[in-house]
Amino acid sequence: MARRRPNELFVRGKRFEVIRVERMMRIGPDGPETPRPSDVDEYGPSQMHPPMDEHGNITYGT
Repeated sequence: MARRRPNELFVRGKRFEVIRVERMMRIGPDGPETPRPSDVDEYGPSQMHPPMDEHGNITYGT
């Protein structure tokens, strides 16, 4: 495993890069714009935390 830059990682010959994703909101004179047809995400929002049972054990699969 070789590292060249702080945000770059090589594992088994593949290059991975750590990136930052930020949300952006378009604001016009009438306030925030409504979503455009191209903004639709068919997968929906991602979960911030993995699903857990009542004992705090992480559960996988749905």
